[in-house]
Amino acid sequence: TPSVGARYNISKYFGDFLGPEAGLKVHYKDTELYARYAKGFNLPGVYTVFFYELNFGQGDKWKDLKPEKIDHYEIGGSQKITRWLKADLALFYDSGKDRLIFKAPPPHFENLEKYRTKGIEATATVTPWANFECFVGGTYLLATPSDLPYAPKVTLSGGVSYALWDKIFINADTTYVSSRFVSDPRFPVSNPEKVGSYYLVNGKISYRIKPIPYVPYKKAEAEIFLTGENLTNVHYEYLPGYPMPGITVMGG
Repeated sequence: TPSVGARYNISKYFGDFLGPEAGLKVHYKDTELYARYAKGFNLPGVYTVFFYELNFGQGDKWKDLKPEKIDHYEIGGSQKITRWLKADLALFYDSGKDRLIFKAPPPHFENLEKYRTKGIEATATVTPWANFECFVGGTYLLATPSDLPYAPKVTLSGGVSYALWDKIFINADTTYVSSRFVSDPRFPVSNPEKVGSYYLVNGKISYRIKPIPYVPYKKAEAEIFLTGENLTNVHYEYLPGYPMPGITVMGG
């Protein structure tokens, strides 16, 4: 199964850019192999105009900035090992350039740094019964330069899903993200900062009502649910000084 596509962007100040993508998938019985390529770009935002004209006092020099660009390559496959076990494996490589970084003095943004990321991602899904499923997965990533923002070396995840009598549904998942560097160009600093690792545990239980009593339309359904996020009340943050909520419970 081949696939192709493209995104074309017209910008008054930063030029026109084409982002193509292509892929190929080969499927035979319980085996699936694929390869894909995609080119992405990210134009400088309105924050650059704000800083250059109101903070940096450099007028419209922000117009000289180029969009960030990245080429993404990925190969992988999935294999159904038994009736109840399926495994997925992927290798990826990203080549980026014109990454927007902050420099001083004088304060300004530059398209200087090239970067590379490469890694492996694996997932296993277990479905021993029709109403029960669990999965575990992990990603190992290497970045160049080593202080590349938002590139944690290790990410792990897992979860379970259980359905009881086709009415009660229980879901739980957990995520671990290792320490990583972060950088927010809207609040520029010369060097990326580092935030610590964290793990999260989330859950949801729901009860499905079908059909709804006393409702003439027999296909009408309703669901009562209760969800909990960060159930272990972990302190974590995506940016220094911006802590995320502790235990959060919602219902409806």
